[in-house]
Amino acid sequence: MDSGTLIFDNYRFNFNCERECAMAIKFLLKRDVREVWKKEDQDFTPWVAEIEPLTHLFSECGIDVGELDAETQIDTEVFIPGAARRLDVLVTLSSGQKIAIENQFSRLDHDHLTRALAYAVGLDVRTVIVLAEFHKDEFRSVVEYLNSAAAVYERGIKIFLVQFEVLSTPGSPDVYPNFELIEGPNEWKAAIESAQSGGVNAEMASLLYEFHDRALPVIRERTNLFTNVSPSKGHWKAGGLGVNGLQIFYGVAKEYCTLQIWFHGKSREANLAGYEVLLKHRSEIENLVKPFLVEWRPTDRTAIIEIKINDFGYQSELSEVQFEKLAKYISKLADFAKNHLGEIRDAMSRAITNELPNTP
Repeated sequence: MDSGTLIFDNYRFNFNCERECAMAIKFLLKRDVREVWKKEDQDFTPWVAEIEPLTHLFSECGIDVGELDAETQIDTEVFIPGAARRLDVLVTLSSGQKIAIENQFSRLDHDHLTRALAYAVGLDVRTVIVLAEFHKDEFRSVVEYLNSAAAVYERGIKIFLVQFEVLSTPGSPDVYPNFELIEGPNEWKAAIESAQSGGVNAEMASLLYEFHDRALPVIRERTNLFTNVSPSKGHWKAGGLGVNGLQIFYGVAKEYCTLQIWFHGKSREANLAGYEVLLKHRSEIENLVKPFLVEWRPTDRTAIIEIKINDFGYQSELSEVQFEKLAKYISKLADFAKNHLGEIRDAMSRAITNELPNTP
């Protein structure tokens, strides 16, 4: 048996290997971001706007956007009506939700933070991410206050301050970008402050937060979904299923919950095409979720497959058994959809292709 010693800050650690140790233990070194991206606007911004960096950025912020793919609208250097400057990145999801991203080498300054908020107002954006190498305490305090105020009064803009850096290993040309959330919305704090404010909806806000806080860990453990979804005082939560515009959804009212397979992409025809794939398996789904009745509901914009669980809402007497039941049926619906994901994706893609104008 091979053995060795790792010495760190005068502490000695002994280790044994069952077979020859080929692993090298190294610390990552911080690099100057300008060695990787020479110019912020010409190099860094286009990189941020790629699928992989955006996926990691949203995950770090805890923003569940489902799967980003070629259909996700990603714009850079976006013109703002009435402003003399442009927003670095604007992401428009299939649901219509917009996320604005403003980035800055070095420290975030007053100009960039104010500009990011102005852009959000001008573009009717409710989520803003500000990327910088360093965020001052004064800006963190301002953003904490704005996020709390926006959540309590159910209006305003959610702001995420994210720090970025580039790391490398000694002697290697490879670099490793890293995002770290510094400040973001605190839904728990907002729910408590809302309750303390004594508003009309204060009690409901606290009850909704408690419901999600108990439901989400059970759902995650059973389904591995909703991984980036946080408790809040909202009525519903949705998790991605691997196709843009397709999510598993649960909503909670006073005395009942609804569970849905939810098609809500930008294309009505694509939503209906995916919905019709599952409609062909109607009897299988209805047998799967007995004793609950299934409502099949195509609308003008979306398509929904829904079941309703009575006597289980945010004002009900809640038990772990009920949350397990909720997770069980979310798992059943999600698994059925995922088992037909290839067929759904193909049908939705064909529908979008048929919508496109013919090119000469």
